[in-house]
Amino acid sequence: MRQKKKVTSFIRKKGMCQASDIMQEFSLSKSSVIKYLKEVGVLTSFNSKGQYYVLPEQHQFNEVGLLFIGDVGFYEGGNLLAAISHLVEQSPQGLGARELDRALKTTTHSQLPILFKTGRLQREAAINRAGNAYIYFSADPEKSQVQRDAYFSPPEPPEEEPEVELKSDELPDVIEILLTLLAHPEFSAKSVALSLQRRGQDISSGFTRRVFQEYGLLKKKL
Repeated sequence: MRQKKKVTSFIRKKGMCQASDIMQEFSLSKSSVIKYLKEVGVLTSFNSKGQYYVLPEQHQFNEVGLLFIGDVGFYEGGNLLAAISHLVEQSPQGLGARELDRALKTTTHSQLPILFKTGRLQREAAINRAGNAYIYFSADPEKSQVQRDAYFSPPEPPEEEPEVELKSDELPDVIEILLTLLAHPEFSAKSVALSLQRRGQDISSGFTRRVFQEYGLLKKKL
């Protein structure tokens, strides 16, 4: 128990370390170090050959659960497969290998086919997305369809900033939009509109954008 506390304190002091650092500091075998690391509850880097460790409670992860110390990356939800799945699930239009490689600072070409074959992601041949053979989408049918619709739909022409003020008779549509966003917080205004339209609701992207603007949600861009 004392040794475990010492290892924990050592990792906390360094911020990030390798197994070899602990082996050298405490004259431990690699098997003993791995045992202590599991007991301590460290996160293993999803890149850099999984050679680095951190204590997750010691660090601030970004809005999508990623942490980078230099180019060494960690995902609070687990390994590289989990990180890829999470980023694709959160994307409004799906993601290809090139975007994922850039976001994760590592190559994902080996992991993506595994995620597809095991049903954790769906994919379609890429169009107009240079450097990507496929675009990967959520495994959830509804979310995947919204992502596909957003990806394959033609770009909308620029429009003037819509009037923000909402009318009382528009309240039912406002509620539908907010409920959809509550169920899928990663959706953009366009994704919310497409989802509602697929369910037979006559709600346009323009109106959805008005609602997003009214409630300060326009960080989720069309």
